[in-house]
Amino acid sequence: MWNRMLLSVILVLLMRFPVIMHVVGRDVLPQKEHYTPDYSGPYHNVSAVYQFIRTFSSSYAKYVRVDTSQKSREGNPLYLLRVTNFSVPEARKAKILFSYGEHAREFFPVESMCFFLMDLMKSLSNSGAAKKNALFLLNNVDLFLLPLVNPDGRLYIERTGNYCWRGTSTGVDLNRNFAWEFGGPGSSVSQTDEEYRGPYPFSEPEAKFLSDIADRFTFDIFVSFHSGVRQIFIPFSDSKSKLSGRRHFNEASELSLGGLIAAAARPHFDFNVAHVLNDYPADGTAFDYMAGAKQLPFSLAVEMWGEGDRNGVQCFDLFNPSGKDLREALLDVNPIYDVIFRYAVEWKASQHHHGYVISYETEGNGERSESKLAWMMQFLCFSVLLLLAAFYCRLNQRQQCATCSNLGRRPRIVRLKNLSDTLSII
Repeated sequence: MWNRMLLSVILVLLMRFPVIMHVVGRDVLPQKEHYTPDYSGPYHNVSAVYQFIRTFSSSYAKYVRVDTSQKSREGNPLYLLRVTNFSVPEARKAKILFSYGEHAREFFPVESMCFFLMDLMKSLSNSGAAKKNALFLLNNVDLFLLPLVNPDGRLYIERTGNYCWRGTSTGVDLNRNFAWEFGGPGSSVSQTDEEYRGPYPFSEPEAKFLSDIADRFTFDIFVSFHSGVRQIFIPFSDSKSKLSGRRHFNEASELSLGGLIAAAARPHFDFNVAHVLNDYPADGTAFDYMAGAKQLPFSLAVEMWGEGDRNGVQCFDLFNPSGKDLREALLDVNPIYDVIFRYAVEWKASQHHHGYVISYETEGNGERSESKLAWMMQFLCFSVLLLLAAFYCRLNQRQQCATCSNLGRRPRIVRLKNLSDTLSII
């Protein structure tokens, strides 16, 4: 009996005061893989990803701009794509940043990015609902994409055939290198550990690149795409937050978006606050940094594919489907994008005052179809202003007449409260 009572007390204490232990990740030594990527087939190697970006941006220059000004530690280009209808005013759009390929061994998110972009632009040449959806995105969203944040790590895999490699070419886990609770137990100081955080925050130019973009632009939503499981993480994931229960200021809305994403993908994803969903902490992550340091309204980490670290898996098959299953897996997650965009547009509209315009079907000339409600609100506001101006003029005339005739009558005061009894704005 005493043993059971003692065990109960220990369990209660652990639940009330969780103990954060230092994370010990997988080592980064190569393993015998069940399958590897077929670069002659569906998978892109680094050079093919770069070629895709160049071809895509030149083919759809009307909607795409590319920044190649920044380089990785080894001098490889860090591409920044901006996809939108540039003729529609920027201020009206939801501004979104997507990040792919932070972890070298996670090929699937990069493939998802390529698939999504091609599907988007093909839709423009179609008619009906597909084209309408594409125009909705281009007219209402200012989309920034980092197609391959860690090219050095991917190239390391291509050189060595080590599909367990997670970090940069020097082994730094970019998703532990950000200045949010950097150095906590949810990362590693060991250079042989897959969660090696680096010597100091932003020691890696790739992490600094992402932070600098967040300084240049005011984003509404940041999403860091990964693979390995099917889960959606809401801030925060760090050790201190796990101990204290710290929550993000916009958690309710983020959970709402997370639920919609989870329902859109096949199969269904799990979603929750990261330190609740995970039994381990993660310090120095990109999405925590965007939420905590940059104070973005929405910051999520989306794990797009995988069944977790189960018995029998090696490395590549833990994070990526086989070549024959890749297309089906991409189709399963592609609806995620439309959910994020539509939620972002509606949320952006809710943050503005009356008269916000959502654009639907215009292609390239900047003219927009306004919603009937927005037009009515503008008309009503203008009418109220005219009425107030008329009352003001009438009062001025009466006061001048009273002064000239010296009748000594008190001027009539028309109170705004009286106006509110007869005028209402919906």
